[in-house]
Amino acid sequence: MKKKIVWTTLAVAAAAIVVAQGTKRLYFNGEVASEDVRIINGVAYAPLRDIAKAMGTTVSQRPDGSLEIVRQGGANQVEAKLNGKVGDWLFDGGWRFKVVGFKRVANYKKVNPWYSETEVDGDEQHDLLVIDYVFRNGMKAAFSMDLGGNLTSVANEDGSSNPVENNDFKYNGGVFYSKALLPGAEMKGTFIVKILKTEKPKDLIVEFGGMTGYTDEVKPKEPTVLRISLSN
Repeated sequence: MKKKIVWTTLAVAAAAIVVAQGTKRLYFNGEVASEDVRIINGVAYAPLRDIAKAMGTTVSQRPDGSLEIVRQGGANQVEAKLNGKVGDWLFDGGWRFKVVGFKRVANYKKVNPWYSETEVDGDEQHDLLVIDYVFRNGMKAAFSMDLGGNLTSVANEDGSSNPVENNDFKYNGGVFYSKALLPGAEMKGTFIVKILKTEKPKDLIVEFGGMTGYTDEVKPKEPTVLRISLSN
């Protein structure tokens, strides 16, 4: 697959960006940012990746094909095996997973209480982000689903993240470990994430699988990581 080079105009730019007409170079704060500048009808263009790199950011592609400049590092750097958006079924060969919807609330009453915990509350600084999901057994044998991977979290627009520390589904010994599902059966659940009122959630990252929950024919060598866009 050929990689696309995205060009962006420099007609309107920060004062720190300077185009050297003779050499077709782009300088940013005195340093060469790109040597691939093109002048078309008097307007300067340079690869978006070069400009993003010079500004300490990176360019990523969203599930709908659009591009986004994000800060390097942080939760936005986690690579996923499968990417999607709300409403998409993602299938790793054994399990199908879909985010149905999400919303911010002040408190959440559990459908499946975890021991004595029946309700989760936010506070003056935090909201609760509740994310409804459904998963389905795509194998020919009954298995339990383990959604409690270390990477399971919500990535925010600023590169920070909030771990998913609470879950609401039909448990089987652990807050992220489900009761066994027959082939083709599905189960609904809800992640509950405490986030600052000022934070803007960007993606849900889900890690599942580990060493259990699969037939030998489809068992992945590494846990499955999904990234689901939460942008409206």
